[in-house]
Amino acid sequence: MAIKHFFIMGGGVMSCRIGMILGRKGYKLTVYDINPEALKNWRQQFDAIGSVMKSNFGMTEEELERALGNIALTENFEDVIKADLVIEAVVENMEVKRRVMEQIEEKVGEDTIIVTNTSSLAPSLIAANMKHKERFCAWHFNSPNTYTEIMGIPETSPEVVKTLRELSISAGEVPIVMLKEKTRYLANNCLQVWFMEALDLIIDGYGTYEDLDRSWMLAHKHDRGPFAIMDFCGLDLRLAQAQNEYQKCRDQGQDASVWKKRIDFLRGMVDKGELGVKSGKGFYTYPNPAYEDPKWLRKELLEDNGEF
Repeated sequence: MAIKHFFIMGGGVMSCRIGMILGRKGYKLTVYDINPEALKNWRQQFDAIGSVMKSNFGMTEEELERALGNIALTENFEDVIKADLVIEAVVENMEVKRRVMEQIEEKVGEDTIIVTNTSSLAPSLIAANMKHKERFCAWHFNSPNTYTEIMGIPETSPEVVKTLRELSISAGEVPIVMLKEKTRYLANNCLQVWFMEALDLIIDGYGTYEDLDRSWMLAHKHDRGPFAIMDFCGLDLRLAQAQNEYQKCRDQGQDASVWKKRIDFLRGMVDKGELGVKSGKGFYTYPNPAYEDPKWLRKELLEDNGEF
């Protein structure tokens, strides 16, 4: 199945990251958003993320320029008709994603592959109202990490999974094919526990986010801690995921108070426009966040020696 043109639904952070990954390899992409403001601010968002990708993850200026040259922005949803593959990358909300899937199906041909880039919702529920579920799959990009996760639903055609696997490889991404459906895939299930435990520790006053990041970075020889990674993912995404988990607990008659606490904390930041890298401020300030300074990790030792 030859894929030449991609159409991304949603002009947020993931449209930039997916655009960088596929565009640098020569694939043509069109990014659509229902909100003209999102497209107006898209280039600024692309440049901010691109700066981090260059300084931290080895992407070159040439790759970013090549990617940018292969991406077109549109306010016209009718342009979806030209796509061989449509990537849904809208807000992490089940009802919104279902509605988007129905809108896409109304426009595209039966051979067009439709994927969701959801990071935490069940693909089978997103596709619940689709007429042609055989061409649907989850294809989750984990930029800046160089792998994708491919997760079909029972109706997904093996040919679609095969195509997504081949596309991942051609884009320089390691394809991780799930054996069966599981919300949040493999790594994100582990990350969810990590992120939420980190949030609880600072919300409950056991330490600062800087010290938690520093302790993790020193202990595990990583270049970033959980709060730096949350900034890169987007704090609005973390908030949406926490809201989904809160509602899930409520629906199952479980105590949701721990999720309410996390939601209140994250909403306090998001309401102030502190979304992370894409807004220039989250837990850290961007560009040039404190954790990129080699001296930051050991500031007490350096301060004692008068070197900080």
